[in-house]
Amino acid sequence: MDTVKYHIHHIVPRYVCKKLGIDPDFPGNTVKILLEQHAKIHWGYFTGNLEPLLEVCSPSQEMLDMIELGNVLDASAANMISEAFNYDVGGENNPNYKDGTYVGRLNDPELYKEIDKQRHIETWPEKRIPGTPRMRFYYYKALGDRENAEIEFNNWKAKAPMKSNNRQALWESDTFEDWWGRVGKELNFRNRLTTHNKTV
Repeated sequence: MDTVKYHIHHIVPRYVCKKLGIDPDFPGNTVKILLEQHAKIHWGYFTGNLEPLLEVCSPSQEMLDMIELGNVLDASAANMISEAFNYDVGGENNPNYKDGTYVGRLNDPELYKEIDKQRHIETWPEKRIPGTPRMRFYYYKALGDRENAEIEFNNWKAKAPMKSNNRQALWESDTFEDWWGRVGKELNFRNRLTTHNKTV
């Protein structure tokens, strides 16, 4: 029983033929090769080395000119054809590479964590202050900034519909002191604070 694995290789890759609007199976564009050779040829396309291809066939110069050297799709193809040869498809070699954030991700998860952490630090100042008065109130309250929290509470109260009797919603009778004194997600905070007790 023959255990040798043969592949059909398209000298001008299928993705190029698709772009050019030509049939990838045009005469002379396919060659039967070993799996390992197939992986090496695609890796050669990616790295700009046509020697692995020229070892198995002699395509015309016109066909060679149609090959897109350096295309990351060939790095991916080499990896898919045979993981046994461990071709590196990390970083810029990765078909999903866009802006450098994936550099080394496949090879070094710790490096990816560091890059992600750095990106978070760089973008955090832009996202730090929430967009709605309610969220800004909570933000300043967490910081202990009473003055800004009160400003945002008043903005929140001016815009809130106050139609709900839900204990977590803002009521018309609520004051800044009520919400400033609320602990965590406490529901019965109005019962223990003086502003509401006065009306009882």
